[in-house]
Amino acid sequence: MSLLPDCNLLVMSLTSRSPYYIIYQALIKGKFELIMSLEILLEYEEIIQQKYGIITANALISFFTSPVPV
Repeated sequence: MSLLPDCNLLVMSLTSRSPYYIIYQALIKGKFELIMSLEILLEYEEIIQQKYGIITANALISFFTSPVPV
């Protein structure tokens, strides 16, 4: 299944206390194929960096841009 997560939903799903954490877990487990443009990726980076810091933003962007294992 392909997914283009809304930035706010993605940010809310990052904490394990969130009811949306299940979405983040599914992303990590590869249950979704992420679809995004460079502009959306940069928006994610900016918003996540503001809320969680540069280390978390960089880690998430690295995950999103890493090759999918076949």
